[in-house]
Amino acid sequence: MDLSQSESPIPTENMESRLAGLESKLASQEAKNEQVLDALNTTLRLLATMTQNQQTALPQTRPAPTTVPQAKIDLKPSPPPNFDGDRHCGKGFINACQAYFRLRPDQFPDEQTKIQWAMTYMNQGRAQKWANRAYHWEAIPTNVGSPHFVDWDDFRSCFRTEFFPLHSDAVATNKLEGTSYFQSRRTVDDYLNEF
Repeated sequence: MDLSQSESPIPTENMESRLAGLESKLASQEAKNEQVLDALNTTLRLLATMTQNQQTALPQTRPAPTTVPQAKIDLKPSPPPNFDGDRHCGKGFINACQAYFRLRPDQFPDEQTKIQWAMTYMNQGRAQKWANRAYHWEAIPTNVGSPHFVDWDDFRSCFRTEFFPLHSDAVATNKLEGTSYFQSRRTVDDYLNEF
């Protein structure tokens, strides 16, 4: 069976008329696209002029601020104590730093300033060694320009791991189960101060 005879070839006339029809549709579509493009360009120009007009008019139409300026209070909170790495003092050190940040936010424009400021008080013992390791890491050529701690929360998390009491739950349980839980001959004030 000869396949070339079974398929009927497309007549040349039909092909030429189809091609002419497609060319005509393509030309029509191109004309429509040009019209849409012109309309979009016109709209963009109008939007640009309206935006410019609004920007120049805004300063003149803005109402004056109604807030009354408050007198500046110049607080002088005490800085945190020098920290030597004692786990029993770690929580107090972080709390003192955060209190200072809250009272003087104007002195800390970014997170890295907070971290560097806190590390200046870590100048003794184990804390100093820890801070020196962070500075050494930042000085390695591949790390230059990258801070060791991403932000204050990252610093605080690493600090908590290194300088907070290790097993505070177990220590509290042992204290409650031991003899120090009882008042004995201590005054009530001394007894309560331990808690």
